[in-house]
Amino acid sequence: MVCRCVNVFHACLHVNGPVTDVDVLSLNEDGSPRTVRFSGTCDDFLPACTFSVMVEDNGEPPFNDQFGVTFVSDGEVVEARSMRRIRAGTIQFHDATLETEVEDSTLRPGQALRLTARLRRSRTPSAADAYIVLRMPNGQLMSWTGSALVPGLAPLARNFVPTDFVGEILNLRVPGGAPPGYYTWMSALTEAGTMNLLSGISQRGFTITP
Repeated sequence: MVCRCVNVFHACLHVNGPVTDVDVLSLNEDGSPRTVRFSGTCDDFLPACTFSVMVEDNGEPPFNDQFGVTFVSDGEVVEARSMRRIRAGTIQFHDATLETEVEDSTLRPGQALRLTARLRRSRTPSAADAYIVLRMPNGQLMSWTGSALVPGLAPLARNFVPTDFVGEILNLRVPGGAPPGYYTWMSALTEAGTMNLLSGISQRGFTITP
């Protein structure tokens, strides 16, 4: 279980459940996140639910920061608060983020699989490990190490201080024996030397067809 913390009203909004996706929708002039959507699933709720939290950091002074939240259960919206200005307090993003994008959503053997990454620095620099993991159609996890995919969890980079980066990190041909089905790239930052998350888990899927 992951408890994601957003600094609102100089306190924390805790959602008991894993954050499965973090999308940076816009940036401030200094390159820090401005509008971000956190999405995930709720724990200990009957029936099960999913959540989506939209927050906007409009810099300092923090008079125009905004916040909104939506909960969905059994396919129906059970609670929705649109983005609105916070009366007091502030929203600030302190954590670095790592997100990936797949160039093509459908691939065949022999075609190029290209993956780009977007890394955003933290306002409070701290050492991190970076993971980019491919979940196979059968559930097996393969980690990208910069030169090859290896079974299990292995970091792409160890004990580094995240800085702003956008670029291609993987470009390879889909092998002829690749199992057809749905694949998912998962990326995240952890505290250096641990599996404690510093960021949400970004997920991007694609399909390999025969």
